This record gives sequence, structure tokens and C-alpha cells, in this order.
Amino acid sequence: MIRKLLRYCRGYVRLEITGVSLERFLNLCRARNVELWDIRRPSPDRMCLSVSAAGWQEIEPICHRTMCEAAVAGRRGLALALRPFAGRHFLLLAACCCLLLSLLSTRILWRVTIDGCRRIPELEIYSQLRGLGLETGRPLSAIDGEHIRRELMTLRDDLAYVTINLRGTEAHVIITEKDMAQQITPRVGPCDLICDKAGIIEDIQVLSGVQEAFRGDTVIPGDRLASGTVTSSQGEVRRVEAAANVTLRTWRTVSAALPAEIRGLTENGNTVSRWSLVIGRRRCMLPLIEKNDYACYYKTMETVAFSLGEGYFFPITLVKETWHECTAQPLPLSETACGDLLHARCRAILDSVCLPDGVSETGFFLKFGPDGICGTLEAECLEAAGVQRPIPTGGAAVPAP
Repeated sequence: MIRKLLRYCRGYVRLEITGVSLERFLNLCRARNVELWDIRRPSPDRMCLSVSAAGWQEIEPICHRTMCEAAVAGRRGLALALRPFAGRHFLLLAACCCLLLSLLSTRILWRVTIDGCRRIPELEIYSQLRGLGLETGRPLSAIDGEHIRRELMTLRDDLAYVTINLRGTEAHVIITEKDMAQQITPRVGPCDLICDKAGIIEDIQVLSGVQEAFRGDTVIPGDRLASGTVTSSQGEVRRVEAAANVTLRTWRTVSAALPAEIRGLTENGNTVSRWSLVIGRRRCMLPLIEKNDYACYYKTMETVAFSLGEGYFFPITLVKETWHECTAQPLPLSETACGDLLHARCRAILDSVCLPDGVSETGFFLKFGPDGICGTLEAECLEAAGVQRPIPTGGAAVPAP
């Protein structure tokens, strides 16, 4: 098979030899090391055979000596097929480049698809995969799917399983997220439930232990809400892990501030651009580079990605970075805008510590001073309360202060 392929690449000639001294013709060819193959003799005075393009030059003198005639039945081979293009160098070069690109395109990852993301943003998973080496434009030989899968499972605790399937030039990633409801919370052991903030109990539901605080009671940090020491009717004492759902009504005052002067950037119309070409992970700076001497500026970036269709991108990106010269100037402060911003900041603080829909605002105050602008929000809140405090082993329960 290899010999046939080499003969085809070099080119060969199919001959029809006629004469009465065919045996002498074959002996002379052998003596002169002329390679012949696929020899057939349909009649005593006629023979068909194949000879290389170089050996064809030796056949004519042998035919004269043996009084035989040689007729060309056909010319075959890659070298003979490319002979008409010998003078068209650019066409031949373009054909070779297309062939090379076709071969290289089958060795590069062209597409990455991610399925199974419900709570986790797909872009976040893709960013971590890129950091681990799974991205478009990367050679397939440099991608270790099993290693990337293990590293991704190590980086994230919210993944139950990850599957990476490499099929041709496409990588298909299947994500299985952990069910948060099924995660097992480690047990603390025998403990009391202690209040961690001051307020009035709006609701309390004891799940285990002995209830010691009731709805409407006023509690402060350190008060015991539920005890982990349980005494049966027969006087038997046992210790359990006290647990309860406790909702407190609290009153909070939070503040946020802004500086007295806020400076902003104003464009003056001068710009500088720089172009670069990103091939895979390498960035090549193009010669169209302008010098940037701006002291105050902001930068914008535009990218152009070449694609074959939805989800199939070339590993080549054209990047244009533009520097805009600016002047820093004080911005006029509006009481309404400052109040809305500070109110949003204060409300975000309360929402982070209170139950959903558990904030009832009672007042917002805005104060302008030489040191800055201060906003204060007062609200009545509903918050979850209670922390577990272990009961010393082998001793009595620690009394509440």
C-alpha cells in the first residue's frame, strides 16, 4: 500500500509493448534496474506494464535493441496532475495554504457548549473553564478533559458532577448542580438557643428543646430562647440540640455618606486608537499604534470576532482600544439625586440583614455639611434571631445571664 502511494505521488506511465522479443526486453530492463510492475501479457507478442516517469527515459533505447515498439496507454500520478500548474505559482501556493488550513482546522477546538446551569451563571462557568484551558482556538491535543473536570470540581462546592465530552472540534460540558435543600447540616450536639440581638419576639416555633421565651417577650443579646436540657415526667434528664425559628421585631438606624465634592470626567474630543490581533491566547500588536500622552483619560474597547455561524468562532479577534482625553471637573450636586443614592445604600444594608419584606421605614433624613453629605434611615425590621451555644459535656446547662 505504501509503495503504491509513493508511485502515485512520483507519477508513472502505462505502456503497451509489442514485438517478438518480449523476454529479452524484460531481461534488459532488469539489467538496467528499470522498475516495472503490474505486468500483463494478453497475447504472445503484446505486453502491458507500468514504469516510473524516470524509468520511461530508459525504455526507448531498450525497445530499439529488442526490435519492440512502445505505445503510451496513459499517464497517471500526482506529479503529472500538477504539471499544468507548474507556471502558476500563486495558484499552487493558495491551494497548499487551503489544504494546510483545512488540516489545522480539524485540530483546533471551535465551539464550547454548556448545559445544566440553573442557579449558576453560564458565563461564570465558561470563565473558569477558560482559566483551566478549555476555550475556543486551543489545540485539541493540549486539552485534558479529565484534568479540567477534576479541577473544576475542586474549585466549586456547588457542583455535584461535571461531564466534558470532546466530539470532533466541539466540547460539550454538562453541569449537575447540588441540591441545596438536600445538603446535610453538621450537627452541633447538645446546645441551648441564645438570642443574639435585642427586640420583641414576633413569632417563635421551637423545633427541639424546651421553650423559655414566648411571643411578645422583650429579649436582649444573651437571653435563652430555648434550652437543650430536657427533663421527662419521671425526672430523667437528657440533653438535645435546641433549635427554633425565631422572628424578632427590631428598630434600626443606618447611615451612609458621600463626599462634599464629587469630581467627574468631561471629554475634550481628543482620542488615540490602538489596534491588535488576538490569535488564540497570543496578542499581536499591529503597526497602527498612536502614542498616548494623556494625563487624564478613560479607555473603551471594541472587539470583532470572526465566526462561521451561531456558536462557531474563529480563534482570531480584532481588538480596537481607544483612549479619550478628559478633564476632571466638580459635578453639580442635586439634593434629590444625592438623597436617592444614599437612601438606596441604606436600604441595601437593611435588606441584607432582615427577612424578605421585613423592612418598614419610619423616616429618612439628609444632612449637608462641610465634610460631606450624610443620609440616615430609620426603620422597623423583622429579623431572624438565635445562635446555638453548646452545653458543656458532663456538666449542667450554662445559665443565661
